[in-house]
Amino acid sequence: EKAFVLDDNPRWLYNMARCKEKQADYRAAVRLIERYLDGYRQRNQGQDPSDAEDAKRLITDLKRRAFEALPEVEVKSVPTGAQVLLGDGSTIGSTPVNTHMEPGRYKITLKLPNHTDVEAEMAVPQTGKVSLVFGLKSKQKQAAIAVWSNIRGAQVAIDGKVVAVTPFQG
Repeated sequence: EKAFVLDDNPRWLYNMARCKEKQADYRAAVRLIERYLDGYRQRNQGQDPSDAEDAKRLITDLKRRAFEALPEVEVKSVPTGAQVLLGDGSTIGSTPVNTHMEPGRYKITLKLPNHTDVEAEMAVPQTGKVSLVFGLKSKQKQAAIAVWSNIRGAQVAIDGKVVAVTPFQG
């Protein structure tokens, strides 16, 4: 960093990025490599440095590692397949979903056709894992009944009205 103050050559930015990578400060490393590429282009009439492709691959790798370093969040539902939405309306996936998120508090909504939406608040800690499981209520009011008797053909009445004869399933 001191060398860059004395000599603003972009190569120092690249070296600083590699140091940030060793410190597991992946986001800072990404910003420094991007500054390195921009600085090199400014000094060289828009030309990329000879290691530009390697630098771009490193940026992709650092972004992946930055994402994976975030706390893990797992959301499940019964039944599965519910869309998980954040308070800002963005979708993080369908249950079961595993992702990584910035620490903080989030409002989430689970949506599944023919089921009542579930809204909750989730706290993502600085480190560790959050695992949430939600039971979704069906909007459809259905029931099943089965009636057997020792007399075949016996009448089955519901609220005084004959609706079937034994044996009956429905």
